[in-house]
Amino acid sequence: MAGWMAIFKRELFSYFATPVALVFMVVFLVLSGAFTFYLGDFFLRDQAARAVPRAPKASATTSLS
Repeated sequence: MAGWMAIFKRELFSYFATPVALVFMVVFLVLSGAFTFYLGDFFLRDQAARAVPRAPKASATTSLS
């Protein structure tokens, strides 16, 4: 069980030691930011607002039927 963990760690650390990993990370961050804020209409759908929209409260004069 410990053998595959040692191989996994070695491979993972060797991947992030190369410049290719930096390129992939930058591309991922740019694309995820573009999809979230520009293509996903994050601000237009008012998801960036701090206030949580709430349903109107039922009054005593309103019937529930």
